[in-house]
Amino acid sequence: MVQDAHEQEAMLAFVRTTMNTFAKWDVMTFFHNNPHASETARNIARFAGREEDEVARTLPALVEDGLLRVQVALYQTIYRLTDRDETRANVARFLHACEDRDFRARAIQTVIEGASQT
Repeated sequence: MVQDAHEQEAMLAFVRTTMNTFAKWDVMTFFHNNPHASETARNIARFAGREEDEVARTLPALVEDGLLRVQVALYQTIYRLTDRDETRANVARFLHACEDRDFRARAIQTVIEGASQT
C-alpha cells in the first residue's frame, strides 16, 4: 500500500512527530471515519474504545498539531476534525498505509521505540 521508500519514510516521520501514541491513532481513526463528528472527550473515548482520561490527555496535542479543532460551548469542550484539506489527506494517507502489514509493523515499532525514549 505504501508506494515507495520516500513515501514510507514520510509516513514514519508523521508517526514520530504526530501519531506517536496508539491513543492518537484510535482518536484520529474515529475522526477519519466520522469526519463531520463534533464530540466531547467522553464520547470520543467511548467510540474509540479508550479510557476517558487517556483521551482527554491526548486531545490537546492533536489540537496543537492541527489535526483537530476545539470549541467550548455550554461548559463542554467539543472536538472536530480539522477542515484543512492537506492535513486530512495526510491522516488518510497514514491510515491507508497502516492497511499494509509491513508498514503497520514498522509504525508500531516506531511508536514503541519513541515511548521507551521518554
